[in-house]
Amino acid sequence: MEITASFTELKLSANFSAETGRDILASHGLGRRPIILDAEGLSKEELAQILPELDQVLADLKYVMPFPYPVYLLSQVARPHPPLKVITSRDELPTFYLIQNFIPTGKDMPLLARSKILQQRLLQTEPQLWQALQNQKEQDQLQLEMELNAFYEQLRECLSH
Repeated sequence: MEITASFTELKLSANFSAETGRDILASHGLGRRPIILDAEGLSKEELAQILPELDQVLADLKYVMPFPYPVYLLSQVARPHPPLKVITSRDELPTFYLIQNFIPTGKDMPLLARSKILQQRLLQTEPQLWQALQNQKEQDQLQLEMELNAFYEQLRECLSH
């Protein structure tokens, strides 16, 4: 059996723009499969110019968290840059995304058809799920901030007496 990588690899160039990047990432399945953005040939300054454009593209495509499939930035000079996972070599890529190609048997076909239907349902509900998760995250952050402020006020009152 032949082993093939399920990663999509895209080469970043110094003339990367949000308009072209949006089309390229959308057509290559952003969020539906792991993507490697290869920036190995770029200098630190060029990468610093590209990253804001890339952030804009990810925001436009509503890529908020690396689930279920992350986007990896392959670069020797990049610092951590969420939601991208920065790696310095291909050896750092997880091996569980490597898949084996096989020819399905007659018994496998109904299972594949069922999983295809479930996958389509998940993809259809995904935008609402992500929006609900984002709303819950914002509410939790506000609640935490309010609780911390109340705690600090109580602490100030205790220390001032």
